[in-house]
Amino acid sequence: MKKLFFYALLINMVFLLPCQAQIPFFNDPFFTNPFYSNPKRQPEFVGGEKALITYLEQNCKYPRKAKKASVQGIVQAEFIINEDGSITNPKILSGLGYGCDEEALRLISKMPKWKPATYNKKPVKVRYELPVVFKFQETDPVFKGGKKALDSFLQKTMTYPTEAVLDKIEGKVLVEFTVTNKGKVKNPTISKSLHKLLDEEALRVMQQMPDWIPATQDSKAIEKRVVMPIEFKLPKKKMQVI
Repeated sequence: MKKLFFYALLINMVFLLPCQAQIPFFNDPFFTNPFYSNPKRQPEFVGGEKALITYLEQNCKYPRKAKKASVQGIVQAEFIINEDGSITNPKILSGLGYGCDEEALRLISKMPKWKPATYNKKPVKVRYELPVVFKFQETDPVFKGGKKALDSFLQKTMTYPTEAVLDKIEGKVLVEFTVTNKGKVKNPTISKSLHKLLDEEALRVMQQMPDWIPATQDSKAIEKRVVMPIEFKLPKKKMQVI
């Protein structure tokens, strides 16, 4: 159980990287004679999964065509790990195109030797499958100063409509808006309504919103859509109403 949890955690880490491999796995349906389907010790990249991720991260060159076409996804590759740990016969099981397939094959072909699989204490040849993930490095838009600064802005800017106060209406309005590559906030809309007056107040607040730090993709500022909750909560002390 601990092993499965570790694998799941490490896979989540992989998707944060621009061009990586998911944790390699020993896939029985791919084993046929003269390959061993049940070696006593499975093959291992020298240094383990973390070392494999580091190798791919440092050596991967995201294809220019794929970047230009905004192509992201997984290339499923397969290769043979020989008795001496060398890699041969890499091939694509399912690809992405735009140069990603060729880059996955190049990365595999350039790999250093693995620790080979063994059976009865003797090295054996096995077939191995490796999903190589191509994903842009992205950051989300951020309010300047972070969450505390955003909360402070909302607290100072928001007012509670009188009718909503008298009816004791409170909750969250989900607002969706775009942060441009210049950090400007535009086109706010209500994603989840709470009350007509509270929805209108949330949109009014969004119109007062200062510039954000824009999202980035591979260190380049990009436009991105954001969904943000604006909470209306009735305080115990006297509040400002309109």
